[in-house]
Amino acid sequence: MAVSTWAREPVRAAGRSTAYRDLWTWLIIAAHIQLRLARPLAEDLRRPWKRPTDRVP
Repeated sequence: MAVSTWAREPVRAAGRSTAYRDLWTWLIIAAHIQLRLARPLAEDLRRPWKRPTDRVP
């Protein structure tokens, strides 16, 4: 039985330079950081039909 290496190796953009891959890596990291920083801002957002939370900021 052959073991696939696809799940163990990082995805590589074929024919792309290292700088291009680094750019995309940092773009993904920056997007993830922005989402993590915005998480507390969206904590109390709810649908109009749901009750408000009792938590006081």
